[in-house]
Amino acid sequence: MLMDARNPITAPLLASLLRDGFEVQFEVTGSSMYPFICSGDRVRVRPMHEKQAGHGLLPGHIGH
Repeated sequence: MLMDARNPITAPLLASLLRDGFEVQFEVTGSSMYPFICSGDRVRVRPMHEKQAGHGLLPGHIGH
């Protein structure tokens, strides 16, 4: 299921799913990660331990 990460209703749901260990997908809007991630790209985000980080992966953080 593709969810809108900007939507004030679905954004907390996405964060909750990630905290519970699920992978989520969403379509990128904006250009803050350009040229690595472009507006319109679909990305998959999944929880992982920092020791699993490696080449080609972008770390993220869920916070308030």
